[in-house]
Amino acid sequence: MKKDSEKIAIVIIGEKKRNIRDSRESIIRELDIKESPEVIEMNEAKIGDLMKTFSISQKQLEVSSPEEIVKEKIALLSLEK
Repeated sequence: MKKDSEKIAIVIIGEKKRNIRDSRESIIRELDIKESPEVIEMNEAKIGDLMKTFSISQKQLEVSSPEEIVKEKIALLSLEK
């Protein structure tokens, strides 16, 4: 996150939709923030940032979306723990 960032994306992963919804609502309330769906919309700058942050190659992007690659990498990280 950059120092001057005003928009962030929070990812909540869980097994039960109710728990995910409750967690989302709690985070919004505790941080006193407003949801902005446009934050997660992909654009060239965001794809470039994701490629750098998650070491995504152009070749990987030819076979899968940036979102799917990031999800896979995060899942693999959770398995390493």
